[in-house]
Amino acid sequence: MLHDLDMKYRHTIHGFDLVIKDEEARRLKLRSIVLRDEAMSLKDQLLSRDRRIKELEDRVDDVRGQLESAQEKARRQDRLMLTQSREIANLKVSPVSDPMLFRLTLTAVTIGGIVGVQRRVARLGKDLVRKARPFA
Repeated sequence: MLHDLDMKYRHTIHGFDLVIKDEEARRLKLRSIVLRDEAMSLKDQLLSRDRRIKELEDRVDDVRGQLESAQEKARRQDRLMLTQSREIANLKVSPVSDPMLFRLTLTAVTIGGIVGVQRRVARLGKDLVRKARPFA
């Protein structure tokens, strides 16, 4: 009888050990699923951020192109103004007696307005560069 009780006790202990091992296996499976889900979530976040970075890089490239275009236009206008200023300085005739000189004088006044436009273009270019660099 004592031997039977001892055997039942050992059998019960063995059953508890099996239940504990099964429960540990379930916990490990659940942990594995949770970690897999977290990994997928992190990959999705990474892909989303990569797309955002690409969009921002494209925007920066576009803004740089616009800035370079505006700067080239400003350089062309500077060269034109310099050429016209030299032509006006080389003319030694009074504006009333020479209609060409009168037109050149009007052009010089117009060029003065162009200088203001150039300054505005330069400021806009700087603003575009600042807006294109949100992380700076």
